[in-house]
Amino acid sequence: MHPATAPTILLVHAEAPARLALATPLRAAGWDVVEAATADAALQINLEAYPAVALIEHAAGRDLCAALQSARPPHDLHCALITATLPQPSPTDEVIDLWLLRPFNDQQLVAQVRLLMRLAMLKQAHMQSLPLPYEEIIETTMDGFWAIRVRDERFIMVNDAYCQLSGYSREELLKLHIADVEADDDEEAVKQRINTIMATGLVRFESRHRRKDGTLFDVEISVRLIDSHEPLMVVFARDITEQRKTERRLQEQHEQFLTIFDAFPAILYVVDPATDEVLFVNKVFQELLGHDPVGKKCYCEFQGLSERCSFCTNEIILKTRQPHVWEYHNPIMNIDLLITDQIIRWPDGRDVRFELAINITTLKQVERAHENLSRELARKNRELEQIVYVTSHDLRSPLVNVQGFSRELQATLDDLSQQLATLAMPDAQRDMINLLIKDEIPESLHYILNGVSRMDTLLKGLLRLSRLGRKDLSIETLDIQRMVHETLNALDFEIKQAGVQVNLHPLPACRGDAMQVSQIFANLINNALKYLDPNRPGEITISATKSKGMVVYCIADNGMGLAPEHQEKIFELYYRLDPAHSEGEGLGLTIVRTIVDRHSGWIKVESTLGVGSQFFVALPEAL
Repeated sequence: MHPATAPTILLVHAEAPARLALATPLRAAGWDVVEAATADAALQINLEAYPAVALIEHAAGRDLCAALQSARPPHDLHCALITATLPQPSPTDEVIDLWLLRPFNDQQLVAQVRLLMRLAMLKQAHMQSLPLPYEEIIETTMDGFWAIRVRDERFIMVNDAYCQLSGYSREELLKLHIADVEADDDEEAVKQRINTIMATGLVRFESRHRRKDGTLFDVEISVRLIDSHEPLMVVFARDITEQRKTERRLQEQHEQFLTIFDAFPAILYVVDPATDEVLFVNKVFQELLGHDPVGKKCYCEFQGLSERCSFCTNEIILKTRQPHVWEYHNPIMNIDLLITDQIIRWPDGRDVRFELAINITTLKQVERAHENLSRELARKNRELEQIVYVTSHDLRSPLVNVQGFSRELQATLDDLSQQLATLAMPDAQRDMINLLIKDEIPESLHYILNGVSRMDTLLKGLLRLSRLGRKDLSIETLDIQRMVHETLNALDFEIKQAGVQVNLHPLPACRGDAMQVSQIFANLINNALKYLDPNRPGEITISATKSKGMVVYCIADNGMGLAPEHQEKIFELYYRLDPAHSEGEGLGLTIVRTIVDRHSGWIKVESTLGVGSQFFVALPEAL
């Protein structure tokens, strides 16, 4: 046996600041406090210092108390656990002598540890037969406490904490019955609780009590039946008024949200992901389903299945805790839905799946119709391109024959002219034949050859346009500044010869096919040079802006300009402003528009006759 000495306190807490806060008032009260940060250190101190009291943070647990006591004679070490909440269903424990319920102040800590010290000193002095100081326990607890006789339910003991809660003095309460302060009007529930107490000796419940001034407050009650010569009910009461106010406020907010959700025009519902129970369905969804599915399984009510859906998103949203957006076609309601699932906290503390589903059936039908139309249009375009290619290719063959035979006919006329010179005939007849051979027939051949050449040029342009539509695009980020510089360098002779001033501003990069985009700028700059106003010095300005994910390039000139009736037609196939005084087949701007369309861009012109023109080309901005 160890000699009887002043008892030592073993303080076990993982955090040094917390140990210091607890040890300081205890040492100030005159006790020897030994600190331990771990269970192993506590076990070693238990064997060396032989403490009388162990004060342990609840996180260390009941097991440490049991381990400390198992190394000592029974009840030779008194354990107290510090906790924020009492364990359920009851704090009664043969290993734990005292529960220190946070929050408490230094005085309350010292008072309750003093109780354990008195127990330890009684043990050392072999005075276990003396009555324990229960009054001190009652007065140091922060919960309300009272005792009532079973036979008349009259207060026979009450602590200061309940006096403060109820507004009564101790003397006033000792003259009252429990019915005088209890505001629970449910007589059946009261009877049921009394029966439970008498049958089991213990019950916990929530109730409402009436203060002296008539106001009500919520309490959590723990009742234990003491079977002595006169049966007593020992009661602890904790004020939970603020907790209930918070809960009621949250419930009101929850009900307000449900009211809003009920009126929401989209589908809204809530499901418990653990049980698949439907907790809430708004009116829109109820009308679509034709019944109220609350309380039933979601996969059965929403999908007509006998087990959880294979595409259920519970696992995804529980893992990521982020909204999950997906599309689904519901076969029961035959509608397409755009769905957003996410985890929210239900008022009872559960994590539940909240789903918002928007009916996109009409949108999907439009999309499918658009896809079908796009496929049909693409097919028609392919057919048209093939027809244009084959037609223009095949038409060139007879043109070659017409051109060849026309030259052959010209050579034959030359031979005929030479033969005619050797023949004897009247002068009038010779003059008539010479007129046919040297003037009229050659003039006709000239028009035939010019027509063939013009048709050949048109067919070549048509073939070029056809090939442009069939060629695959190689999309990349394009340095437009460099590309335009190269185009201007290639046109340097024409620019200097025309005396044109070119103003080149910074040009952002875009996305596109390098060969085709280069052709856009080459054609537009060539057009600006071609239609300069001879009455003033030429000026071309190339600039750019950004708008809605596009780069809008502008090629502006101070040339002749366009009349309003020409501004829409210039992009049409083979359209030329002045066919008699301009070269080319009229395909330049048609090709530009085709390239821009293939790049998902747009082109437009703004022009004033006699002032100049601005061509705007929008292409996708580089990422």
